[in-house]
Amino acid sequence: MVAHKISEIKHIIEKDKNTDGDYWLNVGNEMIYKILDTFNESDWKELEKDLINFKDAEHSIFARAILHYDENRIVDIDHYQLFFKSFILLKDYEDCDCLLFDMMYIENIKNPDLELFNNIKSKIKLLEDSGFATNEDILHSAYNSIEKAIKNF
Repeated sequence: MVAHKISEIKHIIEKDKNTDGDYWLNVGNEMIYKILDTFNESDWKELEKDLINFKDAEHSIFARAILHYDENRIVDIDHYQLFFKSFILLKDYEDCDCLLFDMMYIENIKNPDLELFNNIKSKIKLLEDSGFATNEDILHSAYNSIEKAIKNF
């Protein structure tokens, strides 16, 4: 059952992956949210495990969608953790660079773990070393956010 739900999410993303951001903010994310609204605790755990099987476009769009998932919903999931796990798994440097702008949400992870933080830090370093971190201020801010999170762990 959950595999079908995850497949539906991937289908929504695949079908409209080349559509602009306004579409996702106003329509696409809500279609994903309607599926996520049906998830139980077990489904969320399965989704988290299945993130490794997402394609890059799926990671990028899903990460942006999940970041704002609980704004108008009462859910007991750590959507920030899912966001950062998707960020880590992204291979597309350009999308990773865009997601650096949301690094300040690191402090909102409900149940952080040091491995996740270290993986995020490694991803930021990879972006810096590859030259794809296009904005030095954002890169510096991302480093500060992850260093603060590690220090407070």
